[in-house]
Amino acid sequence: MEQFEQIRRDREREGLSIRGLAERHGVHRRAVRQALASPLPPVKRSPVGRPAPRLGPYRPLIDAWLEGDREAPRKQRHTAKRIWQRLVDEHGAEVAETTVRDYVRMRKRAMGWPVWVETFVARERLRGDAADAASAWTGDIYELGKSERNAQLVVDALFGAGLSRPLEGEAARLAVLTPASRVVAVDVPSGLKGNDGNPLGDVCFEAALTVTFVRKKPAHVLMPGREWCGEVVVADIGAPENVVAAQNIALFENDPALWSMPWPEADTHKHERGHVIVASGGHTRTGAARLSARSALRVATAATVSPAARTSRAWISRPAIP
Repeated sequence: MEQFEQIRRDREREGLSIRGLAERHGVHRRAVRQALASPLPPVKRSPVGRPAPRLGPYRPLIDAWLEGDREAPRKQRHTAKRIWQRLVDEHGAEVAETTVRDYVRMRKRAMGWPVWVETFVARERLRGDAADAASAWTGDIYELGKSERNAQLVVDALFGAGLSRPLEGEAARLAVLTPASRVVAVDVPSGLKGNDGNPLGDVCFEAALTVTFVRKKPAHVLMPGREWCGEVVVADIGAPENVVAAQNIALFENDPALWSMPWPEADTHKHERGHVIVASGGHTRTGAARLSARSALRVATAATVSPAARTSRAWISRPAIP
């Protein structure tokens, strides 16, 4: 569905042809026509399941084991091999391991994840957009920390990037107890300042993955926030480029695309390529100067190393690059 929306957006903004859209998104032109005709992908036809006479009697049992694994610790859950072994050893099943493996894979995909919401604020107290979003949720809702359920994945959307006070109470307790490997943060981990990457108090959530929008924030690239955010993914939510440009952003993440180096033409004189003067420390502190000189030479500029003392001159003035 997201790809269909992006195809329609590119057509509306840039007027790309069907072939151009297909090449940009790596899809067949038939899929582009479907996206332009409707924002919703066509319903896929599910093949009719074939009978499995050997596995059939054991399917309810396998389903029950997999359902029980939802609340079990990670190391105690069934693998497909373990399920096959139990069927053979405990129930005398005469079924191939590959048959069991294929069924378990199919069932795990169909079962998905059990999802619930934990919140600070009761639904009836919400107003505006928050109330509209909450009204669309039909699943379980609990007070924060009161579900008594073991979540294998935690989506941290407690606070936005504009939080101005330290975490406290139940939020602070969960920030300490929740392993970073289980957390996906929205925008920035709760308790982290988005404008400089520092925590607002003594604790903040740590995440394995952070999903932010439009552009990265300083907290995503500056320590210690960079470490606490984990992998950072920037999601496109359709913000127009002119709106982003109007913010007059002067901060950019370091990238080779931002580097400007003179590249000589065939007839360029050596003195037109620039000249770098590197000031060196004493004879025991010349490493940085030598590295800088090497870098200058590699981008075709002239480099002069100026030592700080006569005792270092003979040693530092040797050619930096053979």
